[in-house]
Amino acid sequence: MGPALHGAGSASGRVPVYVLAGGRSRRFGRDKARVRIGGEPLLLRVIRELRPIATRVRVVRGERSGYADLGVATMPDPIPGRGPLGGLLAALEDAAPAPWLFLAACDQVGIRPEWAEALLAARRPGARAVAYRTDRYHPLFAVYHTDLENEVRRRVEASELTMQRLLADVPAVVLPAPSGFDELVNLNRPNDLRAVRG
Repeated sequence: MGPALHGAGSASGRVPVYVLAGGRSRRFGRDKARVRIGGEPLLLRVIRELRPIATRVRVVRGERSGYADLGVATMPDPIPGRGPLGGLLAALEDAAPAPWLFLAACDQVGIRPEWAEALLAARRPGARAVAYRTDRYHPLFAVYHTDLENEVRRRVEASELTMQRLLADVPAVVLPAPSGFDELVNLNRPNDLRAVRG
């Protein structure tokens, strides 16, 4: 992939990675990021799985206490209470001078690094996002261009918080889900955890 797609500081193709961990876990009943899968906190597992593509990793935590005990750098949402789109805004504001960033959620089990690498490889001039789509977009495992900062801020301030709509509206490279992507589990409820642990 040519330098025009990578930009300063990312000649290897790697980008800053931001993991969203600011949700209140109401349906799950406790902090999902700290749930242990195979003896490892889920947040650390997600970070480990995405390290191959990362120049750095930061966790967007919102207003709640951070994860200093896990050795993880956290940062707040600039406008708290705006959900994942607010987390994306925090990442976009922080990522410069990198032109691209990778956004993920802390509650994903079964990430394969090659899925993230394929998204990065699909970046094109003029595109402002790269995402997988099945019956819907997958905005919390996707690549975003930092040129989206003003547009995302406008949407956050207007409470237009649907990330599906963002991906539908901006110039995006949309890829079909790779083999095995349907096995990626988002931990939303306790039953999801039982399914993952078998």
